[in-house]
Amino acid sequence: MKFIEITSKREGFRRCNVRHSTTTSRHEHDRFTPDELKTLKSDPQLIVVEVEEKIAKSKVETTKGPLFEAPPMATKPENAGELTEAIVKAISELDETADYTIAGTPRVAALEEKLGYGVTGEEVTTAFEQYKKKDND
Repeated sequence: MKFIEITSKREGFRRCNVRHSTTTSRHEHDRFTPDELKTLKSDPQLIVVEVEEKIAKSKVETTKGPLFEAPPMATKPENAGELTEAIVKAISELDETADYTIAGTPRVAALEEKLGYGVTGEEVTTAFEQYKKKDND
């Protein structure tokens, strides 16, 4: 995806029907026509930079360099018992205020974040029942 970043050397400077700021602003690449872009780039009062962002397999890159490295995904256990055990362990690590629904059940998204892979509501329900049984013992 391409963007145009524009910084004015003077606050409020107007060019191409846009009021530019001394704070860099980002515009979608198609915001300006090719002629307008040429005008903006040639104006000594403006600093115009074209930025292209690409999403790679495991990192986001821009023409200015990598932004972040995505963490490796965890592997979801194929064995139902191991999966339930992993979910039960993750439930025990949840914040009871922020990571539970109003109904008092663990939020699927919170568990997925802890586990590093997707789980279904049914898998969470099964594990939560087991967690409650352990908690009562």
